[in-house]
Amino acid sequence: MEITCSAIIWLLCIGGHPGEVEISLSDHGFGIYATVQAEGWQASSSSGGDVAPPPFNQDRLSRACVDSFCIGYHRHCDDGEHPTDRSYIFDADGPLHHRVVITSDDEAGVRTAMQHIGIVIDASAHRGVALSLFEDESPHRSPEEIFCLQPTDPQSVEAGC
Repeated sequence: MEITCSAIIWLLCIGGHPGEVEISLSDHGFGIYATVQAEGWQASSSSGGDVAPPPFNQDRLSRACVDSFCIGYHRHCDDGEHPTDRSYIFDADGPLHHRVVITSDDEAGVRTAMQHIGIVIDASAHRGVALSLFEDESPHRSPEEIFCLQPTDPQSVEAGC
């Protein structure tokens, strides 16, 4: 589902008229941390850092596309059927990764947030794609399992990193 971004924070798009929203930003020198709070849900987003993470193992990422925009991602929920906590890691261009975490007291809050929080696909046109598009749950529970580790690590060699 495409959404119009009312606010853009790096790759994060907030749109779809979620009601009153409070946004806070923290600059950590080499990275940005943002919190978006609305009635019934909260989303946090982080990108950057002082150490570049290892590259993704592309075979372990799901992919989603809208028009010609495609992005790799990892999604994990505390409960796939009735989530109250859902996290995403996106394979952004360059050496940085982008993480988004949604929390709520109930499933309805998480599902509402997934309609109002998205990833920017065209910043100049304020276009984003809602997190609800990213529907594949990763079989890899730990985010570390989706990165290419050291070249001598059997997991990385086996995965073709």
